[in-house]
Amino acid sequence: MGKKISEYIHTVTTVMPYGPHIAFFRKVLMGFLLFNTLFLLSYSKILYGVHSYFIPFNASNNVVLRVLSLLEKPQFAAHWQWFVGGQIFSILVCLFLPYKRVSTILVYFFTISLYHKTIPIQNAGFNLLVMVLFMLIFMDEKADQTKQLNLRTINITISNFAVLAARFQVIIMYVVASWFKLYGESWRDGTAFYYVLFTDTFSHPWFRDLFISNSFIIHIISWFALGFQLLFPVLVWFKRTKSVMLMLGVFFHVMIMIVMGIIDFGIIMIIMYLLFYIPKRFKKTSILVS
Repeated sequence: MGKKISEYIHTVTTVMPYGPHIAFFRKVLMGFLLFNTLFLLSYSKILYGVHSYFIPFNASNNVVLRVLSLLEKPQFAAHWQWFVGGQIFSILVCLFLPYKRVSTILVYFFTISLYHKTIPIQNAGFNLLVMVLFMLIFMDEKADQTKQLNLRTINITISNFAVLAARFQVIIMYVVASWFKLYGESWRDGTAFYYVLFTDTFSHPWFRDLFISNSFIIHIISWFALGFQLLFPVLVWFKRTKSVMLMLGVFFHVMIMIVMGIIDFGIIMIIMYLLFYIPKRFKKTSILVS
C-alpha cells in the first residue's frame, strides 16, 4: 500500500499526462464562452448596463468579490461594453496566442464580472463553469517543458491537481443533486418527472402531451435521473464503467436540453465530461490516466 502511494505521489509530481488534453479542453471551453457571449450580444445592454433588469447585489465585504463584481456598480455598468469586449478579446487571445495562463486569468475576470451581474438567471451549469474556469488558470499544458527542475515539479503538481479538482467539482455537483433528490419523496416514488411536465418554464407542450398519461415512462425517467446522479460519482472512476457513464450522461443532458429547454446547462455538462474522457491520441502511460 505504501509503495503504491509513493508511486502515485511520484507520478503526480513528475509526469504530465494531461498536456494535450488540457489544451483541447481549454479550446472547447473558450469556444463555448465565445459563442455564448456573441449569442447574447444583442441583449448585453439590458443584461449588463446601468438600466439592467437585475438589481445590484452588493452584500459582500470581501475585497476580492467586490473586484470581481464591478458591473454591479453604476459607474462601471455605464461602460459594460468594455467588459463584454474584454471577454471576447481575451478569449480570442487565449485561443490563438501563447501565454495561455495569463489570457485565461483575463477571461476569468471578465466572465465572472458578467456572471455576477446576471446571477438571478444563471443555472448550475454556468455556476460549475466559472469554478472550473478558475481552476483552468492553474492548468498548464506545457508544464513538463519547464526548464528549471524545481519549478517543473511545482508546475506539474499544480496542473495535475487542478485537473483532479475540476473533476471533483463535477462529482460534487452530482452528489449534492442526488442527495437532495433523496430527501424529496417525489423522486423516490418516481413521480418527479410528472411535476416537471407541469412546469411551463421547464417543459414543452409536445412532451407534456406525450408523457403525461404514461405513468411507466414517468417513473422510469424519474428513477433514471436519480440513479444516474447517484452512480456517476462512483462508476466514472473505473475503466470498465467510465465510458458507459459518460454516454449515459450525454444522453441524460441532451434529454434535458430537448425536454426542459435548458440548453446552456446541457452543453456545459457535456463539455465538462471532457475532463474525464481523454482521447487515445492524447493519452500517455501513467497511473493518472484511465
